[in-house]
Amino acid sequence: MLGTILILQAYSKSRNLTGLEAAICRYLPLELAQLLAVFISYIRPIQGIFTTILAPQDKKEDTVQIFRTYLFVKSGKRMADGDIRDAFTRTMFIKGIQISFSGNR
Repeated sequence: MLGTILILQAYSKSRNLTGLEAAICRYLPLELAQLLAVFISYIRPIQGIFTTILAPQDKKEDTVQIFRTYLFVKSGKRMADGDIRDAFTRTMFIKGIQISFSGNR
């Protein structure tokens, strides 16, 4: 597929039984691929600058390392899969019905 992003996952539920990795290829929808490309190309570098500047001095090295290792980071810590899913769902819900959870428009 031209113009999209391929995500290659090397995990499957049967790995524990078989001991073998399974390559799972997934193509992102074009719109999502474009958003991810903008995020990685423009937003992440700016986040990296702010992370380096604003991280507490005693935790700066760990915070910067976590930021470089994981795509989704919040408050200097890796976001768990459930947190990412919840944030995405909340964002899509708000966008879909055009209101916030506080009831403000």
